[in-house]
Amino acid sequence: MLNSAIRNKIRSAKYFFFDFDGTLVNLEKLNLEGFTKVFKNHTGKDLSIDEYKNKLAGKKSVDGFSLLIEEFGMTGVSPAGLVAEFRKIKRNAIQKDPGRFSDLVSGADKFVSWIVDEGKICAITSSSSKEFIDALLSYYGILQYFDRIWDYTSPGLGKPSPDIYFTAMNYYRASTNECMIFEDSKNGLSAGRSSGIFTVGIKNSPWNDGYVDDMADAVIEGYEEVMEND
Repeated sequence: MLNSAIRNKIRSAKYFFFDFDGTLVNLEKLNLEGFTKVFKNHTGKDLSIDEYKNKLAGKKSVDGFSLLIEEFGMTGVSPAGLVAEFRKIKRNAIQKDPGRFSDLVSGADKFVSWIVDEGKICAITSSSSKEFIDALLSYYGILQYFDRIWDYTSPGLGKPSPDIYFTAMNYYRASTNECMIFEDSKNGLSAGRSSGIFTVGIKNSPWNDGYVDDMADAVIEGYEEVMEND
């Protein structure tokens, strides 16, 4: 539970940078399914949940598949080709039934509406594809609250590098003290910490139980905790 000092610190920010998967919309099961299917199609092996959580979650999919190719000695495949297979699985699932394959993080819709009404800026800083971000934020009725979306095509290195956060800060000509980051994955939390911006971890059990409390500056289970009054 947040104490009043941390809650006020979060509220005082001017620019709010949100990761997407697991931070606004929970897609971890679908992402795991996609990585696992593609990996098994080419290796005949299963991908463990721990391998996904600790190495792949929060990364650009091309970086994730590059890592798998290197670690498992996969031959006759390219990262780009595996990404295309992965996105096809994900696209088909989202187009078929978004509500079945995703969940809105508790309080996310109320929180982004509330902070925009307060005259503050929300932006997406994600390793996901804008195609999926647009589709799901529209489905949940919150796309209009985001001033800008940076996705996996953002300049610089992908998470755990903090480059996407430096890009966002430079765009708004903002200082670290004016910004707030919301992340959930190990790679995303590492990027947030490296940026120097206060980073709020979204507890997404069982996906990040092992590290979110240690890596984030503050941890919440839902955005209602930030909106509560003392």
